[in-house]
Amino acid sequence: MNIGITSYVFRWSIGVKGYIPPVRLSAMDVVRRAAALGCGSVQLCDHLDLTMDHSRIEELTSLASECRISLELGLSSTNPDYLAEMFDLAQALDAPLVRIVPDIHRANRYESVDRQLDQEAKRIRMAIKDHAGPDLIIALENHAGLLASELVTLVQLLDSSQVGVCLDTMNSAALLESPEQTVELLTPLARTVHLKDFHVKSSPRQHEIRGTVLGEGVVPFQQLLQEIRLSSKVVSYHIEHYLNPDEADSETLQWEEKAVKQSMDYAVKQLGFERVDRGGV
Repeated sequence: MNIGITSYVFRWSIGVKGYIPPVRLSAMDVVRRAAALGCGSVQLCDHLDLTMDHSRIEELTSLASECRISLELGLSSTNPDYLAEMFDLAQALDAPLVRIVPDIHRANRYESVDRQLDQEAKRIRMAIKDHAGPDLIIALENHAGLLASELVTLVQLLDSSQVGVCLDTMNSAALLESPEQTVELLTPLARTVHLKDFHVKSSPRQHEIRGTVLGEGVVPFQQLLQEIRLSSKVVSYHIEHYLNPDEADSETLQWEEKAVKQSMDYAVKQLGFERVDRGGV
């Protein structure tokens, strides 16, 4: 199966956490870089500027078609108006899948997680009903604010054949869930997968999760993929990084680009994924 990337592998080259690089990558730039890496798909997330007029949509879809790259969208808000806009964009881009991070806050002292799950289900259901085409896949991602079991509950509340899970192999570690637990719980609902690696940096006072390139952390990818690949519902796999240098500068941007290539090589050589051979764009 082909492997892809999410735009978060270029987290620093696009700009994050108050750091804006001298030249920010655009969605077009990400697609070009993905093509040069041999990717078959790209998940364009909304740290990019996803505000597009008709001409920009045509330009992006033309490039993706030329590169033989399938586009997906990645969203970080469940505001119904925003979802409606992005579902319309997904249709215009011929994107088969939209990844959504549920807006759940465990530290909220006034609303329980269960109540937040009910509210999320109502917001997402409204947007799907009014704006999502019948073939669009909605994949809800396990994230630092949501246990895998709670994500299962949210999918069950939505009770739609269009709704499944974006299974991220790292994110649930923030809630002390192992990758093995995450995969066991979420694989039956998985529609897309984020391959993300990490290690734990320990000190006498704290334990800190640090992202790494694939193959340098604690995630047992070969073991987990044996289970995930048994599911016929997974339509895409994307490399994603959470790489957190202490300072961002020109060396960081060069290092980030090398890290993407290293993770891609690992996915192909060690995990059995395939590159699309197109000779660069």
